[in-house]
Amino acid sequence: MIDFIRRLPQPSDVLVKGNSLKATSRLGRAKESGVLITPTNRVFLLDTFRSLDAALDEHKAKGTKPRDPVYALIFEQLAEDVALTGFGRDDVALVAYHVGQLSTYKRLESLMPKQLQPDEQEAITYLQNQIEALAQIRANAEQAHADSPQFIGWKS
Repeated sequence: MIDFIRRLPQPSDVLVKGNSLKATSRLGRAKESGVLITPTNRVFLLDTFRSLDAALDEHKAKGTKPRDPVYALIFEQLAEDVALTGFGRDDVALVAYHVGQLSTYKRLESLMPKQLQPDEQEAITYLQNQIEALAQIRANAEQAHADSPQFIGWKS
């Protein structure tokens, strides 16, 4: 039986050549981006992304629509799990790439609610209010024609 010993990154694992940072794993494979994921963390991250894939399949089977807020909560949990290995929420895509799960991350990213700029959100809110006001005008037969003061006020 072979005993596996968790090896922490050593200063010799990181080689600096010119301006580029190059990290090598115990097996000698180079990581050009300078990301070093220990074997223990790699296993944990693979399990995390496999669980993510199962959760996305479950929500698809339930009929959860894209852009549902539940996907933002799933991302928050994913970011917390990835943080346990020492990577921040901005590094989730990079970690997914390095453990071979970028497609799973992209799948989640495509389902998440879109984050809008403040001016975009303001325009959408204004449009929703206008549609709601028009629906109220159309609900009343006396106000539904183009010559009514309510419709003229809404239009301007």
